[in-house]
Amino acid sequence: APAVAAAAGSKSGFSVEGPVSLNGRAYRLQKRGRHAAAELLLRRALELKPDYAYALYNLGWSLVAQGKAREAIE
Repeated sequence: APAVAAAAGSKSGFSVEGPVSLNGRAYRLQKRGRHAAAELLLRRALELKPDYAYALYNLGWSLVAQGKAREAIE
């Protein structure tokens, strides 16, 4: 979780950023090919809102781009 908070931009280790904002930031990272960083933000978004379809879709995209297709379908 500290890595997720750090990726989300929190210096205190506690992120107050919501799932929609995290997903948006992750999407912008994905467009730059930074899928590992996007994965951290998307996992945090899904901790906050497990049924968030956009974050689930984008997480799958990042996992596939990193060669983690099997994890993406689990």
